[in-house]
Amino acid sequence: MITYKAKLVGITIHEVDEAYTSKCSSLDLEPIKKHKQYVGNQIKRGLFKGSSYLLNADVNGALNILRKVVGDDFIQNLSDRGCWFQLVRIRDMFQTSHEQFVLKTVTIS
Repeated sequence: MITYKAKLVGITIHEVDEAYTSKCSSLDLEPIKKHKQYVGNQIKRGLFKGSSYLLNADVNGALNILRKVVGDDFIQNLSDRGCWFQLVRIRDMFQTSHEQFVLKTVTIS
């Protein structure tokens, strides 16, 4: 259904094999394939720890899928321009026991 609707508005769809995209570290540019030992790992539900950063696990997987389509230069260009992802904790004032992590993009000029 999404392919059909995308074609209606002129959007090109690229089908990508998502194997190992959630296990490999996107910002460390780890090759997306099976390894005996990975650079990062999921330390908590929804939270991925790379070599020197914490990142939402879904964002890590999405960045790796993007790397499969456009290559590693995209990630490298982000860091070269001073654009980094910063993890921010948000507490719901009505449900104090529930915490949510969100990503904030920080650009240094």
